[in-house]
Amino acid sequence: LVRDYLPTMKRKMKKQQTMETKNALSILIGQPLCLLFRSLDMICLEFGDIIEKRGLARDDEGKAVLGSRKGGTYVLHAQTIYKLFCGDTVVFGKGDLYEPSTQALARLGLQADDTMPDDFDYGQPGNNRLDEILDAKFDSVEGFVVETLAVSRLGDLRIKFTNRFEFQAMIDVSGLEECWRFFKFDVDGHLVITGEGLYVDDEE
Repeated sequence: LVRDYLPTMKRKMKKQQTMETKNALSILIGQPLCLLFRSLDMICLEFGDIIEKRGLARDDEGKAVLGSRKGGTYVLHAQTIYKLFCGDTVVFGKGDLYEPSTQALARLGLQADDTMPDDFDYGQPGNNRLDEILDAKFDSVEGFVVETLAVSRLGDLRIKFTNRFEFQAMIDVSGLEECWRFFKFDVDGHLVITGEGLYVDDEE
């Protein structure tokens, strides 16, 4: 039965793609994590030296505005399934984006196991558990230095930090939808990992 599906399955990256991705990411080894934040449904990790960045940013209401901010030289965006964990403890995961924050529950007069209103906006900054965790625990990411990283033949990514924390992004689609991307700020050529492998986006 499995053999019947194999000819049409394209979820594994070719060996060359896997090596190209690993080689590109290897520049992160020894680099500090300088920013960790959410943008829409993505978790954003920025590494390396802090630099001034001009371009689109998001205001307190999540709207795109033109401005400047300080950020890392190297950028990783993950919109697939992701998690940060340490040992056997999950610190946060993408699922936390779809759980209400304690502040939102208090504002609505609800308990954690109550049903949320149909029009509740989890994406509004501060409304979800992920934002709550990031604000409480990761306002500073001092001590997070990349020790090792691995990319599987499926495109799954795993980054281990010197402080024993690990970040993982897993491929969760079978098509060409973007799962995660890596790039150097202000340099053309983003490495984009999809359910069908790697492609280079030169239009950023």
